[in-house]
Amino acid sequence: MPPIIVHIGFPKCASTLLQRHVFPKISGINYISMADGSEFYQALAWKNHPDGEAARGRTLDKLKQLAAASSVPTLVSVEHFVMPGDCLDSSFAKAPTPLLDSADILSLVKKHFGEQARILLFIRRQQDWLQSWYQERIKHYETRTFDEMLRSSEFQPILELLEYDRVIEELNSRFGAANVRVLPFELFKSDTATLFSEIARFLGTTIPESPLPVVRGSMQPQTIVARRNTNKALVALSHLTGGGTMLDNGCFRILKKIYAYDFLLKPLSFRPAPGEIPGARLQSYSNSNRLAEKYVKYDLKALGYL
Repeated sequence: MPPIIVHIGFPKCASTLLQRHVFPKISGINYISMADGSEFYQALAWKNHPDGEAARGRTLDKLKQLAAASSVPTLVSVEHFVMPGDCLDSSFAKAPTPLLDSADILSLVKKHFGEQARILLFIRRQQDWLQSWYQERIKHYETRTFDEMLRSSEFQPILELLEYDRVIEELNSRFGAANVRVLPFELFKSDTATLFSEIARFLGTTIPESPLPVVRGSMQPQTIVARRNTNKALVALSHLTGGGTMLDNGCFRILKKIYAYDFLLKPLSFRPAPGEIPGARLQSYSNSNRLAEKYVKYDLKALGYL
């Protein structure tokens, strides 16, 4: 029976590029889109299924049946499946749909897909990932500085999640080491051919060569300051309106479009103070990376990891 491969994250590891420009072009797999509104996404991601738990089970069994009826492997890809369910809940100004925590999602995958399940995971240098994730939260309603975010109590589970050896060992214990493939994000820049070969081998197919689009770079430092301050205005507005109104959403969309031209802010002088990851946490990541190498099968230090 063909396997069901679930690409679970991490976010900020070229997931969107894979979902839009790589996975749909692979002819030797059955790629099922997991767009936010799809029934399969709802069943695997949402904390409260709109039609109840019995309907959640039926939907996941339907996905299993679709995979079983296919003659090729089935692939689903949702980059935040490895994350805590509240990972983007930066303010009640835009209350996201409550998501399941990763442990619950993996339990559902194991329960319904069983021996068919395979897990694909991308990791990234922790210091780079944290900066990129901070920018992702700034695109929502984050109002804190990088350092304030790192020190907050609700962010500690994410910091712990970046101890990759523990995450990989948990995946191996659930699905078996042979059914889990972990790849470094950095190969996208240093050796794309090898990376795609590794992905193809795990999927049991080949990946056609095609030019990839240029990925948009990081925010300008000045944009981070400006957007964090306008987020404060959006949060203040939400306290007056109750949040989630047409006015809230309209202001958010307008600011989002304005910040698409963030290069115009580059000449401005204000910049955020550089954030620092605590030394004890960095040492913990360094120790974790050394242990994770046996699972990743790459020299992580040579790729810039701690």
